[in-house]
Amino acid sequence: MNKTEIIVFRNAGPLRISERWYFRGQLVNTTSVYKYLGLLFTPTLSWTETHKKLASQAQKSIYAIYSYQRPFGYFNIKQLFQLFDTMVKPILCYGSQIWGYKYSPEIGAVQIAFCKKFLGVKTSTNNIMVLGECGRLPLKGICLILSLITIM
Repeated sequence: MNKTEIIVFRNAGPLRISERWYFRGQLVNTTSVYKYLGLLFTPTLSWTETHKKLASQAQKSIYAIYSYQRPFGYFNIKQLFQLFDTMVKPILCYGSQIWGYKYSPEIGAVQIAFCKKFLGVKTSTNNIMVLGECGRLPLKGICLILSLITIM
């Protein structure tokens, strides 16, 4: 029972008094956020918290990539983006088969910031120009494609 929780999916509003669940006479706890396989589910199925968490975890991987440059020297563009594709992109796209239909500015911002730092340009530089210069596709498109593949 200490590991059992219930989440109620609905548009909005608190639980009604009659909405209580029991198992063998014990009241089962209800929760407003449920973590399952690293994805955070909310009652309204808002993926904002999941996106923030994934972006935070991906940022840690980016710091690890930069820390690898100390012992190995600076990476060329091919090596750097190969590291991004193997260490960061899987984190950012994790669970996109479920939430990929929804635009996530947090996920795209990590990719843009990585590319801008690599190019050494200002943060105000046009995002599409930065992605084009690096030869990258926006991650929102990749996540959308992953979500469409699972539907078919």
